Amino acid sequence: MKKALSTSTLAQRLNLTPSRAGHLVVELFGVPFAQLVLLERLKRAKDLLRTTDERIGVIALKSGFGDECRFSRTFRRETGMTRGAYRRRNSVPPDFQGRGATGT
Repeated sequence: MKKALSTSTLAQRLNLTPSRAGHLVVELFGVPFAQLVLLERLKRAKDLLRTTDERIGVIALKSGFGDECRFSRTFRRETGMTRGAYRRRNSVPPDFQGRGATGT
């Protein structure tokens, strides 16, 4: 089982106190560690929703959310739309995935 992401875990890996690690994250990224983790999980989820047709439960797990229900609530709260609405509005056709701005 993966160890939960927390300021304490980060501090251990960096050999810092949890307080110092927390201050350092805010200094470097402008947001607390928990918010940074959430933003990265949402970024990953949005990418998967745009570029794959994977089931929502799979995307929830791949994005680091504990379950589909938590993912759904968090996604809607943070983006203002459901996962399905986001996918419909932002999905990339398979023919265009991985292409650059020139379409090559």
